[in-house]
Amino acid sequence: MRDAALISVAFATGMRRSELAHLEYQDVARIAEGYELTIRQAKRNKLRTVAVYNGARDYLRDWLVLRGEAAGPLFLAIRKGGTILYHGIGTQALQEMLEKRANQAGIAQDIGWHDARRTLAGSLLNQGTDLATVQKILGHSSPVTTAAYDRRPEEARRRALRGLHLPYLRRG
Repeated sequence: MRDAALISVAFATGMRRSELAHLEYQDVARIAEGYELTIRQAKRNKLRTVAVYNGARDYLRDWLVLRGEAAGPLFLAIRKGGTILYHGIGTQALQEMLEKRANQAGIAQDIGWHDARRTLAGSLLNQGTDLATVQKILGHSSPVTTAAYDRRPEEARRRALRGLHLPYLRRG
């Protein structure tokens, strides 16, 4: 349950691996249709919030029920036998867990947590979310960084331009 919550939250929010590892229970707030996470950005020592909806919300809810309401790290370490330990999970353990789950799912072993950020950014841009909004969700300080995640084909740019309406008034 913890692993499903971790992976789904990463793909739904684009959080960095270190941000996932440092989330605390008190960083989670219930909102109308899901949860809101307060993220401490390791790179800039700033806070940002991001909402968690849909399936990621449900995985997170199930993990919270199992985890309990004790203060401390949101994602706890778990022994091989399934015993929950009340200390956080480190970034290396996160990577090992992701590789194990990817292997179980038949996904290539070279997957990393940053793939979640790239996937989220690409999906948001593909559905028409503006670059500034994606920038805020990912916590980038510069839109140039976010633009590097834009992998939409040339046809998407052409489609956008075709959608503009510029009137033509024939002379004479």
